[in-house]
Amino acid sequence: MRKIFVLLACLSSALLSAQGDGAAIDLQMTADGQLVVMAQSVYKGVIVKEADYAIVGRLTTDEGNPVKTFADMLRSRQPLTVSIGDQGSAARNKEVCERTMDLLKRYDAFDRVKIRTRLPMMSQLMDRHAKAVRTFKAFSMSRCEGDDYTDADGRFATHRMPTDYPYIEDIARPFNVIIGHAAVALYNDRNYWGGTVDFGSFDMAQPKAGKPLKVDIVCADSINTFELLPEQPSTTIERSAPNALTLSLGKAGEPVTLIVNGDHQTGHVLHLFPRAWREDRSSADISFEPGYHKLSEPLRVSSNQSVYIAPGAVVDGTIRIDEAQHARIYGGGMVVNSAGPVVTVSWSKHCNVEDIVVHGHRPQAWQTIVSNSDNILLRQLRIISTRYASTDGLDIVSSHDIKADSCFIRASDDAIAIKGMSELKPSEAPPVRDIALSHMQLWNDCNNAISIGAETRAVFSNISLTDTDILYSYDDPEFHLQLDERAALGLCCLHGTYFSNLVYDDIRVYHCQRLIAMGFKPSFWFGTIHGDQSTPGGIKHVTFRNIRSMHRADSPIANDVWLYGWYNPGTPTKLIEHITFDNVTVDGSLLKNADHPSLKTNNTPRTNIVRPLWFK
Repeated sequence: MRKIFVLLACLSSALLSAQGDGAAIDLQMTADGQLVVMAQSVYKGVIVKEADYAIVGRLTTDEGNPVKTFADMLRSRQPLTVSIGDQGSAARNKEVCERTMDLLKRYDAFDRVKIRTRLPMMSQLMDRHAKAVRTFKAFSMSRCEGDDYTDADGRFATHRMPTDYPYIEDIARPFNVIIGHAAVALYNDRNYWGGTVDFGSFDMAQPKAGKPLKVDIVCADSINTFELLPEQPSTTIERSAPNALTLSLGKAGEPVTLIVNGDHQTGHVLHLFPRAWREDRSSADISFEPGYHKLSEPLRVSSNQSVYIAPGAVVDGTIRIDEAQHARIYGGGMVVNSAGPVVTVSWSKHCNVEDIVVHGHRPQAWQTIVSNSDNILLRQLRIISTRYASTDGLDIVSSHDIKADSCFIRASDDAIAIKGMSELKPSEAPPVRDIALSHMQLWNDCNNAISIGAETRAVFSNISLTDTDILYSYDDPEFHLQLDERAALGLCCLHGTYFSNLVYDDIRVYHCQRLIAMGFKPSFWFGTIHGDQSTPGGIKHVTFRNIRSMHRADSPIANDVWLYGWYNPGTPTKLIEHITFDNVTVDGSLLKNADHPSLKTNNTPRTNIVRPLWFK
């Protein structure tokens, strides 16, 4: 009788699951109350015979892993179709149904397990759960670690966090990010105010027109407020439950930032990097495959060498391109450390750093540095450093012909800093010129979104920032309102020199304190860095075009434009001249003349050192 029942269960399962996705299994219960896989009715395309069911655990998945229990199948995080037949008694049916539901809840498996059954109780339980999900979606700490999963249709791929990754902060995790039934691995840190900062990346193919990639974001708590930045026509978000949102991504490669339940300081912040899917390792001399890799010493990249960091790989240490030509770092993975600079390029030419995540986990150090180099390309970098302070995201020092394109940078100091740090006089030092920054997303919890200075031992020319979103810019969490050189767009000259042909064009500023600050100072950071204005200098031919500051902070410096020349007897006067404001709006108000309340200068009746200002 037992054999007949199992055979019938097999045939029933084959019929019920013929249209299902993934592995098809039957559930039975052993005498000790454990749910087991008594049959896998379709196994590698073959109907399994009755005799194969006698020994539980002999069956394997298509990947070759032993299958012993239903829980084992759920742990594999693969899609399943489960058939639950009549267990022979009402009590037995009830127990199997309830235990099945418990396991589905424990492993958060409802989105990847299809249940096929004619048992009314199971259908009722599933309906009840579906109603609960529509009200409040399940959050699971385990899903923060992500899954290794590649979509069968090639739409996306996710990568699990390496099990020995050492830098997860011991704080409550606020987010799950789910695509289909696969979780995106989320790494984390804290900001100065104790707010949570989570970030993760995944591979994404360019969606077909009208078919965006759907991403579910589930929060551990109810979502009271949320903001998605930047505003992009290809990206939309909508609430799907009191604690969940659905993000629709119509374009790969565009980072998105979500702020939940609070302001940008104390709320939960999520940065997602939907990387444009590509596989490009053919020329790599050094490869880091998925997993955790601890460097015993900095990795130096020589001329004509390339380093590939695969998606899902985490390299713990420092990677340096030093005195090299035609070197490259690329690949989609992450470089991280908690000790100092993460990626540096020095005394090098014609080198690329592309498509990696750079994460300084709570070190007080610059993160990505290009120094004394030329013809360097930085593309699709995602740089994250949230500790206060001296944690610049990208520093370009005493270099020229530098291009940065499509980068996301978050720092708790300058997001981007352009400096001249020679021991020579500015006029004799290597020039800082021909720097083009485009299609950037910037966030700074301190100092400037982009800064030229404060160290300025060089002559600066032909520097541009275009098509950029400044998501958030704050002056200083410990000395708020006390440092007047801080702004979203900043230039602070400590060492008398010249600046010319600077262009800021198509800039969208979502939240900032001071909008622009530009001028000359005798010292910096309460006198800890001394300047030298004994040499001549000036700022001329600067264009601010198509700039929108869209909100007004609750602050007396909100959206200020502060221009300050230099006049001090005994030193050369330094003018700020030929400054153009072309379609610059602050909180909806066009900056159309020198009487605008946001515009401030240090001109006096005796010293007209900021002149002329042009408005369009």
